[in-house]
Amino acid sequence: MNSKKILIVEDELIIAGDLQHELEAAGFRVTGTATSGEEALELVARETPDLVLMDIILQGNMNGVETASILKERYNIPVIFLTAYADSFTFDRAKELLPFGYILKPFQARELIISVELAIHRAESEKTISRLREKITSMEKLLAIESFTASIAHDLKNILAPIRLFTENGLTLLAENSQTYPRQELIENLEKTQYAVLLANELVGRINRLSMKQEDGQDVVCDLAEVTRNTVQVYSASRGNKIRFQLNIPQGLANARISPIGVSQILLNLLSNADHAVEKTDKPQIDVTLSTLDPVTAERETAGRLSCACHKLTVSDNGCGITPELLQTIFDPFIRIREEHSGSGLGLTIVQALTERAKGYLTATSEPERGSVFSVFLPAVT
Repeated sequence: MNSKKILIVEDELIIAGDLQHELEAAGFRVTGTATSGEEALELVARETPDLVLMDIILQGNMNGVETASILKERYNIPVIFLTAYADSFTFDRAKELLPFGYILKPFQARELIISVELAIHRAESEKTISRLREKITSMEKLLAIESFTASIAHDLKNILAPIRLFTENGLTLLAENSQTYPRQELIENLEKTQYAVLLANELVGRINRLSMKQEDGQDVVCDLAEVTRNTVQVYSASRGNKIRFQLNIPQGLANARISPIGVSQILLNLLSNADHAVEKTDKPQIDVTLSTLDPVTAERETAGRLSCACHKLTVSDNGCGITPELLQTIFDPFIRIREEHSGSGLGLTIVQALTERAKGYLTATSEPERGSVFSVFLPAVT
């Protein structure tokens, strides 16, 4: 027996009685019969039905369309309209509510039951879809949290590695030179450690600002040349003499519209990516180049994405390169270019996100066994 509950809102008592008879004969439970919109709202407040059969023209201060609108807003109950006649304005308003059906009076019993069953089925399907969407939204939020957490760990790992190395170097110098104090070498190690600590501190501060929804404003600028130079020096020192780093920075470079920590994160991730690419190369080399582009050149090199004066930050390597197929997906989350590495697969995703946040543009070119070139275009302060 069908246990679905139906409320009838019809001011013609004979028609209301016929509707109740047919519905109960088909196994539905009629929770009540209302003759006005006000009465219908009272009955729904006492017992919420699964479906309402609503006459468009009703006695009282509210017609069926107005009553159905309130029911939809308060209870999200599906409604089938009953009508013999309605003026065009009222009918148009009824359509705007996206009712679950229309039944013309005088009604046919078979048409009534089919319309009711279809409406109930549609309502249940929409509830199922709504629940699935909520689950998907919850999953997406969890994935976003996991991704954010992984990106934090990734960036901190890049910063903490040189801190650990410089600290170990300093301790080694003291242990091996207990009689002669290696002042200058210790100072250099401590300065590099200090810079890495500042990067970590700024990263934590940025996380705090994000948690309070106080992201960096559009007026944030940085000395791109200085930040690039310091970041490359810190990273290259952490690698010792294993890789040749070539730094090319012109004099008199203007500031860029991006935070210093943003530039450092971009560079650390690109350098780490290049580092892994060259590890099996006989003479590994990573080049970091800064240049300034006029608006015309910037528009040409960014495929029309930027039409202002820009800085171009390029990190290139002579490593293993990337296949054309993989090159199309390298900025997607959790994509590892080289499976033998246990990284998070978020490095290049972070680079793209930071670049886009700075209103910049990112490109990548590569060929297997011929290295890769990553170029970050950042608006210049003019």
